[in-house]
Amino acid sequence: MEYCPSCGAQIAADQNFCSRCGYDIRGRAETVAPAQQATLAAPVYGMDLTKLFVLDEDGVTSIGTAVWADFALVVGVIAFLAAMVIAFPDIPLIPAVIALSLLLLPVANKLRHVRLKKLLSLPRTDLLRRRGVSTTPWESLSAMRIKGKTLKYEVGWKQQTMAIERADVPALSAKAAHALGAKFSLQPERKALSNHMKFVILALSLFVATQIILIAASVAPFFPGEQAHYIVVVNSTRASINGTTPLTQFGIIYANNVQVTLMSLVPGYGLILLSFASYNTGRAIQVIAFQNGVSPSDVLLVLYLLPHSWVEEVCYPLADALGLYALIEWRRMSFRDFSVWWRRDRLTLGFGMIAGLLALAAVLEVTEPSAGQFVLFLWAPVFLAAAYLYTRFWPRLENIL
Repeated sequence: MEYCPSCGAQIAADQNFCSRCGYDIRGRAETVAPAQQATLAAPVYGMDLTKLFVLDEDGVTSIGTAVWADFALVVGVIAFLAAMVIAFPDIPLIPAVIALSLLLLPVANKLRHVRLKKLLSLPRTDLLRRRGVSTTPWESLSAMRIKGKTLKYEVGWKQQTMAIERADVPALSAKAAHALGAKFSLQPERKALSNHMKFVILALSLFVATQIILIAASVAPFFPGEQAHYIVVVNSTRASINGTTPLTQFGIIYANNVQVTLMSLVPGYGLILLSFASYNTGRAIQVIAFQNGVSPSDVLLVLYLLPHSWVEEVCYPLADALGLYALIEWRRMSFRDFSVWWRRDRLTLGFGMIAGLLALAAVLEVTEPSAGQFVLFLWAPVFLAAAYLYTRFWPRLENIL
């Protein structure tokens, strides 16, 4: 099945004009697969989570990439888990494994890249003798379609998806159309938001959702027995901090915030955790308001005026968005993207930035009680940090993501 290059509507082989938009499609056969472009001058590389694909004149060669990477990841996770269990015994084990696995992806990817470079330098006959390497000839493919930078092909009932470079699409389309005929289709890609705008919208949506939960939990009536539980929680938190040095307070606050952020990285689990954390914070606000003889809205107003609240509440959705983005966008990473180190460690880089912001939030939270009437001046470092991140990373965000 072919598609109109103007509107994307399906078109029959004998149509001259698109029935939806009227686009003249009479020259499509000549533009899709001219005879002089039916060969690939250079191999086209595709990538998915576990394999590298080389598309050339012989067909599609798949190369397994995750053997040593998985081993390194397991070893790294075990080592980090041992440290985490000692430092933070309250962290759930399985989410910790997932979160640390995500943060260790750059290590695994580095080993994958080293292995791939070694394999690709081998003569083809030696490469095909390696374990996990196989070639599917063009004539064995049941179907192939390209949409944007996503390529899908079928061999019998099996389907494989990979990411390729958009610059390789014209040459590969010509070869596939010549080799596969009607079994190949080049599908139009609908215009979509850029990667960094998608990420910003996702993070902003998570922030708004968590704030709605927090505010609702701070004003809604307690369920039976719930108030007593949160009174104990608030009192025990105060007891753990009161009377300690500012440095100890910073350590307690920062360790708790980093734990929440680490768990927020886990796709799915992080979203549930953030919802519960926002609910618990709202209930604690209601208890604090009751103990001080004021309304929850008064406590909320004070918290939203304090800079540490905004820094913390922004960091958690950012971490959750990073984890979700890593899960959703992984299959869209081409081999060229994978080969560039600073693009591959975006999740680790993002987590490091968030950890730095949480350190700033902890310093602010410790400092605010003694700042008195000058507390609003503590917004200055927040604005400076925001300006630095905007000028330093926003222009690169599209490439990083």
